[in-house]
Amino acid sequence: MGGGAAPNLFNTLLSTAPILYLPLNETSGTTAINYGTLGTAANGTYNGPTLNQLDAPGGGKSPSFDG
Repeated sequence: MGGGAAPNLFNTLLSTAPILYLPLNETSGTTAINYGTLGTAANGTYNGPTLNQLDAPGGGKSPSFDG
């Protein structure tokens, strides 16, 4: 097998051209940004979670929805 960096989960998922992809990796604010092909017109809105709390797949942190 060849060397090189491990695949990046974010880029791997985007390479499939999803119409909606909300990784839920924001660290502040109330907007969940859509990276899919629909663009920011399809952004979501957080209502109540604590952001940047839990270890997420692919690295980074995800929100905690405790309700």
